[in-house]
Formats: sequence, C-alpha cells, structure tokens
Amino acid sequence: MNKVTDRTLAASLRQGTSLLGKISRFTFANLRNALGEPTFEYERFEMDGTHKEWVIEWEGEIYVIYDWNSDLHFTESGMLLEWNVGTTNGLKTFLPEIEKMLNNSLLNQTPIFE
Repeated sequence: MNKVTDRTLAASLRQGTSLLGKISRFTFANLRNALGEPTFEYERFEMDGTHKEWVIEWEGEIYVIYDWNSDLHFTESGMLLEWNVGTTNGLKTFLPEIEKMLNNSLLNQTPIFE
C-alpha cells in the first residue's frame, strides 16, 4: 500500500473514481496520524464537495478516502466519523483491510506510511 504524494499524478489517478463504500469511527486527526497529511486539502468545496482527500494505491488499484459534503469545521473538529472510499475498479476487500490498518495504527500509535 502506498500513498500517492505527487499531486499532479494523484489528480490524474483519481479521475473517474466513485463511491465503493464507507469507513467509520475515524476522526480527521485519526486519519492524519495514520495516513499523513491529505493528498488534497480544500478550504471551500472546490472539488466536488470535498475538503480532505487521500489518494492511495493498493494491489495495483487506486483508492481515495475523502469527506463528502461535510462542513470544514465539522471535519476538522473531529465530529465527522464516516469517510467515503472511492475507486475506479478496486475491490471491496480494501474496506476491511484499510479499517484493520487504521485500527492497528491507532492502537500502536504508528503511521501506516513511514
């Protein structure tokens, strides 16, 4: 699993993604501690109603974790606990896998990506 950090590449890779499912019980701070800073951050709804977005490659597929139509204060204050996960052709097995990795990261207080 790799986080795509090159914003130009990430912007190209995330094109055409759509909702695969959701992950729950994670605050923005939880995700930032586990995944690092978001690939994209917007102060306003500049990109389809999203403020925070991580672009991740896993088993050859691209996944995005993002807030959708959430108030920025709601997202950053820790009140948002449900995040959308999108992909183009990815597998549903990513959802339990990323949740397991996030839970382990929180429990051990270690980031997923070094």
